[in-house]
Amino acid sequence: MRPKTTPRIPALLITILLCALLLAACKNQPTPTPEPIQETPTATPAPAEIVLVDALGAADARLVDVINQFAGANSLVLRQATALASAEINSGTKIVVFTSDPGNTAELSAAAPATQFVVVGESAVTAGGNVSTIKADAADRAFMAGYLTMLLADDWRAAGLLTSDSSIGDSYADAFTNGAQYVCGKCNPYYAPVVAFPVVAYEPTASDETTWANDAAALGADWLSAAFIDPAAANVPVANALSTYPLNFESVIFVGYAEVSPDSGLTWDVLIASDAASSLEAMLPQLLAGRGGQQAAATVTLTQVNEEVVSPARQELFNETAARLAAAEIEPLTIP
Repeated sequence: MRPKTTPRIPALLITILLCALLLAACKNQPTPTPEPIQETPTATPAPAEIVLVDALGAADARLVDVINQFAGANSLVLRQATALASAEINSGTKIVVFTSDPGNTAELSAAAPATQFVVVGESAVTAGGNVSTIKADAADRAFMAGYLTMLLADDWRAAGLLTSDSSIGDSYADAFTNGAQYVCGKCNPYYAPVVAFPVVAYEPTASDETTWANDAAALGADWLSAAFIDPAAANVPVANALSTYPLNFESVIFVGYAEVSPDSGLTWDVLIASDAASSLEAMLPQLLAGRGGQQAAATVTLTQVNEEVVSPARQELFNETAARLAAAEIEPLTIP
């Protein structure tokens, strides 16, 4: 009789069973949740910009055009404002142009040392660091008003009707007279009445029409050929009084500033203005490159010309003298 034996489980079956048990155990294990990836938000950089601050809302059109063209050519956004606080300057603010003295240039420039500031016009701001200036000097303009009036006058018979309370006070009359005498020295006329030209009268800006007209009549008695009229005095009675005795019975040539009111009723032969736009155009590339502390003078230019009165040769003489004045080769308040 054969002995009884225990049946053997094949090894392959055991392996299969073990694998099944392991798989079942794995299925019962919780699936780990992956940790979320924390992304640090990246701040959007401020766009590169140039800011025009025009407090009075009277920026010269050519100045604005120069800034617009520069912004477009250098991928800058143009932002315009009537005032600017330091909190409104950001990392993208490359250049700030003020059309008048903001009064807080030092504060702004200290708060934003990477921004270039330029102040255009009459101001006490001093160039230095990241602050530049383009000064439209009132004395320069008065000098060129006197120069042009005398340049156009026959027999040196030139006159000026000025204000006494402008930003330069009595220096207005001094600069006007110096400009006229730069043309002719003593300016002694050939014909009677023989007086020292230019003849000048000045009154406070707010003077009434009668006061201005009386002054104009006194000047007109000297048989004038050309007269400069400040915008404050520009009206028809004044023009008529200046023209009471025109030299050689011809009309008196009228010279004025470009900001004269179109309601004055006068026909101007030539108007002049301070051109800060050209100086700014030359300065802007330097400012964008970070070279601040620059200073320039606005050149006095002709803005309206009657070429039957102001010949090309006289225009050229005017421009040459204005350029020398802007380059500080001529001092408007020094007697020639």
